[in-house]
Amino acid sequence: MKSILIFGSLPPPIGGVRESVLNLKKSLDSRGIENKIFSIKDVLSFKKFDIGHINFTKKWKVVVAILLAKFSCKKVIFTSHGETFYKNKRYIDRVILFLLDGLIVLNDEVFGRCCFSGNVIKLSPVYKEGFSSIKSISNKMILNRKSDKKYILLYAYGKVFEGNIEIYGCQFIFNLIKKLPKNYILVFVDPKGEYTDDVKSVSPKQIVYLDRYVDFKQLLVESDIYIRPTNFDGNSIATLEALGLGVPVLASDAVERDKSIVLYKTGSEYDFLIKLKYLLENKKKKSDFNHKSIDEYINFCNSIL
Repeated sequence: MKSILIFGSLPPPIGGVRESVLNLKKSLDSRGIENKIFSIKDVLSFKKFDIGHINFTKKWKVVVAILLAKFSCKKVIFTSHGETFYKNKRYIDRVILFLLDGLIVLNDEVFGRCCFSGNVIKLSPVYKEGFSSIKSISNKMILNRKSDKKYILLYAYGKVFEGNIEIYGCQFIFNLIKKLPKNYILVFVDPKGEYTDDVKSVSPKQIVYLDRYVDFKQLLVESDIYIRPTNFDGNSIATLEALGLGVPVLASDAVERDKSIVLYKTGSEYDFLIKLKYLLENKKKKSDFNHKSIDEYINFCNSIL
């Protein structure tokens, strides 16, 4: 593979898929592989790229991007960033699979149910070559930390539902905050401000509410733990970033997770509280987590050409 045309957006604003696209671009740069973010000029220039890689979540955007990529690229692949892809064998998902040359999935659940005759592989959405770590807390601290407090980080990119079930599981956390020790502080990042009314039910002494975009990696290293109480998921970029920065992660078992993540039974307050207390009150165990290499991605693309 010598060149790749990436269909997707770079941050800002900060979001999981955007961060994944940025990581991919940096990783390809590290290997000297030509890559660029798609613009309509690429269709008009008649330049032919080896691979067109679709990184959208809205299905109509995926279909349009695939059709455009057919003009500019030899082969077209798509990363399914959400867990619900092909869940109910939706017609538009069938169309997407029919048009593709290659499919990248992020977990075993999607891998197992996609009837795809082309090349399919499970890969990480974050590669070590494009991951930049923060060695220590900078002078531009976001939290006004107090030494006797434990800070629990929760992030939601909007109030989103799937079949009337909240995707990010924030309400689950709001309902059990009163059961947490008084020195536990929830740091809730809601960049779109869609949970403004919901957080009013939480005691202001136990929550730091950030209804704006922040430097998420900086906030991670300032926190004691990152929680991911989702009811649906792909392979969360945030959890992988946290692990890469040495921050412990507690997440629901709603989907396959990295082995370094501590899981609790989805929807179980009891199990969540037990695991949370254990992670926060015991000495940190050094994780053997390492990000995967971009070489796996490159090998996959080469197998399609």
